[in-house]
Amino acid sequence: MIFTCATFTKKWNFEGKNSGYGDISYYDYLITFIKSCAINCRSEPLTVYLINTDDMEHLKKLHPKLEINYVRTKKEGDSLKNFAVCYCTKGFRELIKTNKHVAYFDSDIIIRKPVPELFIFPENGKSVLTVMSRPHQEFAKSKFQAGVILMNKNKKSNYFMEMWDFYTWKALELSDTWFHDQRCLYKVYEVKKNDIDLRALEHRYNDWNFLDDSPIWHCKGHHDNEKWQKEFNEYHEIAIKELK
Repeated sequence: MIFTCATFTKKWNFEGKNSGYGDISYYDYLITFIKSCAINCRSEPLTVYLINTDDMEHLKKLHPKLEINYVRTKKEGDSLKNFAVCYCTKGFRELIKTNKHVAYFDSDIIIRKPVPELFIFPENGKSVLTVMSRPHQEFAKSKFQAGVILMNKNKKSNYFMEMWDFYTWKALELSDTWFHDQRCLYKVYEVKKNDIDLRALEHRYNDWNFLDDSPIWHCKGHHDNEKWQKEFNEYHEIAIKELK
């Protein structure tokens, strides 16, 4: 099971006609991500949580196993973006109930090649949460780069997930700022690291340097990179054609 969270407003057009790469809407990122999943992870069901966005059922044309969950909030502006970023913890808690393995991806990601190895976890009874820390720093500093997270279902990982969800939303109540999901993920890791098998994901599975051999590229604001533009265009054009 794969999932992502996204929000976009009516000021962005839904036809994929952008004024330039500096103005790519999250709708365009989302349809490109969905199409890359359909092509390279076709056997994995995909769930999209859309925050304050209605009537996007046409997106199901892009993926044979796509489910869309609509979420409402009174948040607006930057507060809405922070809400959407943190909603990944809610998605994990919901989806892990009925799925053995759950993988979260930021919506500005392209899955460029099949990655079946990401959905194979050791059957050793351990609690397995796989996260990408910052390159060359093994779980260093105060937060993880949480654009790609994979979780294996068992009692320990469920408890870890509950703690992460609780502290993330408590922090958001106290301070409506960016990165609460990543900071709280690290804090819970510090508390529970002796009880959970937390493994760093190789950089190629969350690559914002756009190396040719990496199966997953993460835009992270580098939309003017020529390699990213070329890859984005290929999947985006397929998505736009299928939505017409």
